[in-house]
Amino acid sequence: MHTHKIILIISWAAAILWMVLIFNLSSQVAEQSNELSKGITEIIIEAIGKIVPQAELDINTLNHITRKNSHFFSYFILGILMLNPLRRSGVQGYSSIVYAAVVCIVKAGIFLTEIAG
Repeated sequence: MHTHKIILIISWAAAILWMVLIFNLSSQVAEQSNELSKGITEIIIEAIGKIVPQAELDINTLNHITRKNSHFFSYFILGILMLNPLRRSGVQGYSSIVYAAVVCIVKAGIFLTEIAG
């Protein structure tokens, strides 16, 4: 098998696996999701505390910010992961960005349908 084809398969697999990860994380019940977010928030607070020891951070406020930004970053990463296989498949320029954005929007729409359903 040619190296280009292997890289293309790995590129598509990475994007698809990231979609599966988003799906699995979005399928968590609220308590599980909140516990995961709080764990990440505690790591962030600990890291900030090492850099700025006098910082007083409210875990609930920071947890809210973490939860909201996690959605943005998970779809941002999906968009980046989609660009690679699209470009390796011959979709170039702005078209690859548009296609990647469409995939993210459709995935987000599916996510919202899952929540509402």
